[in-house]
Amino acid sequence: MAIEREAFRYPWTRWTFLEMAGDRNFSFVLKLGGMIVGYLVAHRTGEEVYISNLAVKGYHRGRGLGLKLVHELLSRSRERGMDLVTLDVRESNDGAITFYERLGFQKVAIRRGCYPNSGEDAYVMALRLKAKK
Repeated sequence: MAIEREAFRYPWTRWTFLEMAGDRNFSFVLKLGGMIVGYLVAHRTGEEVYISNLAVKGYHRGRGLGLKLVHELLSRSRERGMDLVTLDVRESNDGAITFYERLGFQKVAIRRGCYPNSGEDAYVMALRLKAKK
């Protein structure tokens, strides 16, 4: 929860994290020296994986740890035959947009008013894991 509160202006609640635990979700925690320094939560539906949350502790940002978490998700998604990975990112979050574009994600749509706490729009970004037939 400390990382979540540090990373986001509108953090998830403990209850939201508990709701996201389950068989249809991927949850990864990254530890260094026994301390949690980052996590990724994603939801699986059919052949699609939706990245719900990704955060790295402030001091450890810029060291490739978020990249490591996403690569783990992509690897496990491919192993399970998933076709597509998607996510929403705030239109104003240039750092996250650049991060995902470097991984091959593309902006595919805009969700108007996606974030009810601010009314901000979100880009829907997607990465295809399988070649189209």
